[in-house]
Amino acid sequence: MAGDAAAEALAENTRVMVDMAKTLSDMKAQLEARPATTPLEQIIGRAANPLAFPPGAHGTYPAISTSFLHPHLLRDAILQIREFKFPPASLGRLLETHSVVPPAPLLLVVGPNGEAQFMPQPSVMGAMALLREVPDIVTFVQAWMIFVSVFQNEHCALPVAQALTAHLNTIILVARVYPWPAVLDYHVTFMQARAQDFCFNPSNWMKSDPHLHTIHLLTPFIVPSAAATPSSNNRAGLSQVDIGKMASQVCYFYNDDGCGGPDAGCFRRHICRHCKAAGHTWKVCPNRGAPPLAAAPVA
Repeated sequence: MAGDAAAEALAENTRVMVDMAKTLSDMKAQLEARPATTPLEQIIGRAANPLAFPPGAHGTYPAISTSFLHPHLLRDAILQIREFKFPPASLGRLLETHSVVPPAPLLLVVGPNGEAQFMPQPSVMGAMALLREVPDIVTFVQAWMIFVSVFQNEHCALPVAQALTAHLNTIILVARVYPWPAVLDYHVTFMQARAQDFCFNPSNWMKSDPHLHTIHLLTPFIVPSAAATPSSNNRAGLSQVDIGKMASQVCYFYNDDGCGGPDAGCFRRHICRHCKAAGHTWKVCPNRGAPPLAAAPVA
């Protein structure tokens, strides 16, 4: 009996040793199959940041909590971005310097019978509300990249991040030639229109919307008639001064096939933004291989 027990124990130990050997062999095969360096290390030619998260067992990086990436964000803001319900006029809330705006003081209103009462001031909506917290393109880029970072981290969808970055490029382009309040107005309306796309088609973000471009960027610069400006016979109005400035600028939307030209109220130069020649856009420019030229002054 004692001999049988010893034989069984020896057999069990043997099976354990065989299983351990097989496990070690499999681990060695996996290590040999895995490249010695990651793609990032191959690009930069040295070991990547040792503080970075190591790749997982399948070569992917583990998910990082959005609250860890942006600890200053409130949970409701993260949830709204994840569900693509974040109000576009609240973009300033994503900044680390954001603070709750105190309520506006009440207005003293006197009625027709002499009675006085306090009334709340009318609230500022849309782009005008956003202008208070995002007064320039630099602040916009900072807040927008936080939005992109949260959305990308929550969904891990690279095409979506590329589309949001393409929209940022559009905003930077129009901010070069249009007043910043008008650009914010265009952005808010553009975001509201994209929010109706429940499938979130990234191709809708890749270029500007010609209709919104005309309404929010071009319409404020249309010259009023002489009857609407009685003093136009004596001096040039502000709109005419703006028209003169625009006449010396290259129309970026024309180069992206998104501008209707003078018929749509655009007074900028409809020339190639690369070689500054008329008759074609930069997409079909025969000189795209050469360095870009500076625009010639307008006589």
